[in-house]
Amino acid sequence: IGTEHFPEHFARTRVLRFEGGAAIGSEVPVRVVWGREDRVAPARTSRADDQLPPHRRIETWAGCGHVVMWDRREETVAAILDAG
Repeated sequence: IGTEHFPEHFARTRVLRFEGGAAIGSEVPVRVVWGREDRVAPARTSRADDQLPPHRRIETWAGCGHVVMWDRREETVAAILDAG
C-alpha cells in the first residue's frame, strides 16, 4: 500500500453501500462485471443487485481478480464499446 491514507479510506468504504442506481433511466446502459477470483470484493458478498436498474447486465468473468480491466484489458474495452 503506497499511501498513508489508504487504511483510513479502506476502513470507511467498507461500511458504505451503493444506493440509488434503480433510478438510472433505461437510456443509460449499465453493465457490472465481477472478477471470479476477486478476493477484495467477491461478488457473492459484495453485490447490491437491489440497487441496480432492471435493465442492468451483471457478469462474472473468469481469470479476473479485483481489477478486471487489468486482468482482461481487451475484453474490458470491448465491453465498454458495446455499452449501447
